[in-house]
Amino acid sequence: MQPVNRVLLILILIGVGSYYWKRQQSSAEYDRQVGALASALDRRFLAGTTPPAQAESMFRRALVILSDYRSMVTRGRIGTGEIAYIEDALTAAGYTSDSEITLISRSLRENLTLCEQMKISGGSEGISTLLTGQDPLIRAGSFKGDTLIVGRRVPPALVPDLVNHPANFALTPSAPAALIWPFTLSDATMSAIAEFKSMDLVDAATALNLKQRAELLRNPKP
Repeated sequence: MQPVNRVLLILILIGVGSYYWKRQQSSAEYDRQVGALASALDRRFLAGTTPPAQAESMFRRALVILSDYRSMVTRGRIGTGEIAYIEDALTAAGYTSDSEITLISRSLRENLTLCEQMKISGGSEGISTLLTGQDPLIRAGSFKGDTLIVGRRVPPALVPDLVNHPANFALTPSAPAALIWPFTLSDATMSAIAEFKSMDLVDAATALNLKQRAELLRNPKP
């Protein structure tokens, strides 16, 4: 073999080896990320025996893991898209309903985007606070200086069974959250109840009762 051809062959072999090594590393990292998110969103946290504070802490941790995943995708370390990644993690966490997985995925992505807008997930201090299960300080926007707490789309006072469901978590500044009536039946609340009812997470009787109460509040009888 000519020296030039030998050099070309070596370069090709090095290139091929590097490609498969990076691919293997990416696959291994992806599996680790799936496992990490699955452990933070384990379906067993939905059990009524789980203290809400613990479930909230794991949800904050899930946001940190998802933020880290976004960073890895941006740096080219992982090639799988975010939605597919979340679906894989939720499946590993014990969720089987496609509609429920879709709703949780949307909740995670929307809450993380809110963290990014309020300059929480981008800074090491904010990430550290989320990891320890505490309420981070809002660093941008009209609520700058307030803390971001884990609220609920459907208040636990209305449907206690949803208190730990990750699709029900909604990050919100603490000041307006303190003003929210625990039995609120706003349009947003009723929309969330309808979504949960479609997944059989709220029974028909409860959903109907809440709908009637909401209509009565909007149109009180003389």
